[in-house]
Amino acid sequence: MTYADAFNLRTTNVKFNDVADAIDGAISRLWGGTTAGTATAYTCTPSPAWTSYETGRILIVTPHTTGTGAGTMNVNSLGTKTMRYKNQAFVGGELVQDVEAMFVYDGTYLELLNHGGGWATWTPTYTANGTGSPAWNTVTTTKAKYQRHGNRVDFILEAVGTTAGSTVNELRFTPPVGSVSTGGIAAGGNIVEGGTAKGCLIVGNGTTIGVRRYDSANQTVGAAQISVFGSYDV
Repeated sequence: MTYADAFNLRTTNVKFNDVADAIDGAISRLWGGTTAGTATAYTCTPSPAWTSYETGRILIVTPHTTGTGAGTMNVNSLGTKTMRYKNQAFVGGELVQDVEAMFVYDGTYLELLNHGGGWATWTPTYTANGTGSPAWNTVTTTKAKYQRHGNRVDFILEAVGTTAGSTVNELRFTPPVGSVSTGGIAAGGNIVEGGTAKGCLIVGNGTTIGVRRYDSANQTVGAAQISVFGSYDV
C-alpha cells in the first residue's frame, strides 16, 4: 500500500478520518516544492501556504540552484529568514541543486538539518606570483569540484595554461568558498612545468591558494599544469 493509498482510505469512523486528514495536511505542509530566486536569496511557495513562521516548523525544498554564499529564504512571501548550518551562516555549497534540503525554523533562523553533500563545481580565477609581470594565461580548467562537511571544504582542481614573466614561483587560484589562511590547508598533488612532473607545496594566501614546486625553486616559464586536492576550514 502506498502513502497516498493509506490516506485515501475512508471508514465509518469519523475520528479516524479526522486524524488521517490532519496528519496528511501536516505532512503536505512540510513540502515547499522547488525553490526560485537567486543563489543567495531563495523563495519557496508551500501549498497549503504558510500563514506565519512558527517555531519548530519543518520545511523541505528542492533547490533550483547551488548556493554561492550567505543565504536567505522567503516562504510564501512572509519575509526573508537567514539560513544557517550548524549555527553558522552559509558560505556557499550548503544547498546543492536538485538535492532536497530540510530545515527547521528555530524562531529566528531556518536551520539546515541535512547538508546537500555531493560535489559542486566552481570557476577559479588564476594568477601567478614572481617577478617581471608574472601571469598564468589561457588557463583551461579540466576539473574544479568541491564539497562541504560543516566548516570543512574539500576540493579537487585540474588546470593547464601558460605562464609568463621573468620568474614564476607560484601558481594561484581562488578557492571555491571562503578564504584560506597560511598553513590552514592540507593538500597534495603535482605540478607539470617544463614538461616534467614534480611534487608541489600548496599554501593558503587568504583569497587564493598557491601551488609551488616542492623545492621552492622558480618554475620554468611556459606550459604549466596542476593537479591538486585538499581540505581547509572556513
